[in-house]
Amino acid sequence: MSLLWHIFLAVGDTIICCPPTFSLYTSVTTLCGAYVLEVPRTADYEVDVEGILEALTPETKMIILCSPNNPTGNPVSEADVLALLETGRIVVVDEAYVEFSDQPGGFAHLVLQYSNLVVLRTFSKWAGLAGLRIGYGLFPEWIGAYMKRAQCPFEVNVAGHIAAIETLKDLDYVLGNVRKVVRERDHVYDVLASQPYLEPIPSQGNFILAHVSNEEVEIRQVRTTLEANGILLRYFHHPYLHDFLRVTVGLPEHTDRLAQALAKVMV
Repeated sequence: MSLLWHIFLAVGDTIICCPPTFSLYTSVTTLCGAYVLEVPRTADYEVDVEGILEALTPETKMIILCSPNNPTGNPVSEADVLALLETGRIVVVDEAYVEFSDQPGGFAHLVLQYSNLVVLRTFSKWAGLAGLRIGYGLFPEWIGAYMKRAQCPFEVNVAGHIAAIETLKDLDYVLGNVRKVVRERDHVYDVLASQPYLEPIPSQGNFILAHVSNEEVEIRQVRTTLEANGILLRYFHHPYLHDFLRVTVGLPEHTDRLAQALAKVMV
């Protein structure tokens, strides 16, 4: 991702992203001397296509979409992607969690049809190789040529390379684990929804975002109770998400422990 940003962004350029979303887009853009134009998502966390079209400027080089979105877990519709491709800007779809979604093929099928579409993938989530930092992208040929010219010769470490190859040799096993996560995700959602102070958002990732919606319960109280019971969740400082928490889907026994801890919050 960083390489793509550095190829296409110069000082003073802009990108468009749709918060709440992955914070790294902003960090990398800033390092390039460029700026982020934020077009907030709708109340249902959908991409606001009309808002994006209105926000475009001559300096806008890329539109960044995360699908399924981190941290809300909802995918971008194909109709929205197609509408944004018509702007002529480079549209980057980050599909880090796509293997957990209802459409695990994502938007790969569109790359050959559109010269301004980039799809980014990773082995970090579905294959469990997060510490080895290995991913890949689907690019139009003209963008791929620039990527090859600009990349360093040591982009992927040997351990990551070997792990990715071995993963691809045993896809049945790895994708079987993905299916287990998807099944357990329903269990986690039910646990969160059963708490009177939480409103979980349906997710197609390996996590679920939930809103602490009861005025009598503060996010700090939830965090203190869970951590006292040995459970760490993801919390946020972003103004859109200050009263939200994100739960990563684990094993059934992890979900059971989470349910027990959540039940203690209002005791």
